[in-house]
Amino acid sequence: AMVIKIIRYFSIIPLGIGLLMLSLLQPPAIVQDLLISLGNRPAMTGRQPMTAHSVTPMQPVPQGIISPPPLHFHQPGDGMPAMPLDIGLMRAAGAVAAQALDLARTLVKVGTTTDAIDEAVHQFIVSQGGYPSPLDYAGFPKSVCTSVNEVVVHGIPDQRPLHNGDIINVDITVYLGGVHADTSATFEVGVVSSEARALIAATRASLTAALAACRPGAPVTDIGKAVQRVADSEGYNTIQTMCGHGIGTEFHGKPSVPLFWPRSWDLSGRLRMHLSSAGKYVLEPGKAYTLEPIFVEGSPYLTTWEDKWTLVTRDKSLSAQFEMTVVVWADEAGGGGCDVVTPFLWEAEESINSGQADPSVIESVDSSSSIDPNGAMDLSSHTEL
Repeated sequence: AMVIKIIRYFSIIPLGIGLLMLSLLQPPAIVQDLLISLGNRPAMTGRQPMTAHSVTPMQPVPQGIISPPPLHFHQPGDGMPAMPLDIGLMRAAGAVAAQALDLARTLVKVGTTTDAIDEAVHQFIVSQGGYPSPLDYAGFPKSVCTSVNEVVVHGIPDQRPLHNGDIINVDITVYLGGVHADTSATFEVGVVSSEARALIAATRASLTAALAACRPGAPVTDIGKAVQRVADSEGYNTIQTMCGHGIGTEFHGKPSVPLFWPRSWDLSGRLRMHLSSAGKYVLEPGKAYTLEPIFVEGSPYLTTWEDKWTLVTRDKSLSAQFEMTVVVWADEAGGGGCDVVTPFLWEAEESINSGQADPSVIESVDSSSSIDPNGAMDLSSHTEL
């Protein structure tokens, strides 16, 4: 018995040394800030930081519009896997979401308020028989999210007019036929700086890279690695506290989809990703996911406004995001990929006009497929978008 006690006592020593070494591999926050800021663009270029403005009441939903189940409003983000459904329903909901985002794009002009964009998109969605998924989701007061400049996600539409040089992400989700379809894009307001335009272009390119990595059997971490490669090559940072997610009957369902990969100097970050559930799950045929990379000019660390929704970059640097809902497919020959159910319609038109169709813009969906309810993962420290 004494020998066993001695063995147990001394086994604690290497364990303690290992934990100490692991903690040393994770640089303190101040060191991380220094490392990630090297080579980054200036955080502010004469812009005034965003502030909250007055918010009008929620838009009413006409009678006859079917809303999501009660748990959608009271217990969001519970991570339940999507239930079996006809992919044709995903395509129908995605079509309305795509049209709503295209409408929002036409409204992005100097002097337009984000509240006006919210109202117009709301009216369009309900006119198509859909329900705007964000509306009253855990108390969210609007039908879309409008994130301007340094606002990263979950910006609440308000009475602030858009200014020349702003950039704005409009995030739209439609609930129709019992399923959700999610999409977003970042748009220029008036004449923007070359830095803002480059940020938007790089973020859009990262979505194309994520789509290329989306195939049956691929680890979900492949999506994050593809996004991170673009970020590193272009000199931007990704947000490690945000992720994509499964979607369908659930607004935010399992699995979570990482949209980053720890950099080479973040050894403990890489170890945590390998050991986490993120490294254990693959993209499955017939399942729907959101791919939604976010790039920021400066620090990836965020702060939250008093409204408890609006997340902004800590150093007020610009942020951009693009998002599509996709369905993974496979064929009998062992091939496969992903089909976009929320294409960017303006890009599709540009591709048609130029005679060069982009596979990330126009995609077909196999309506005979169905969502598989089995298999899931959880990134409990990450926020699903």
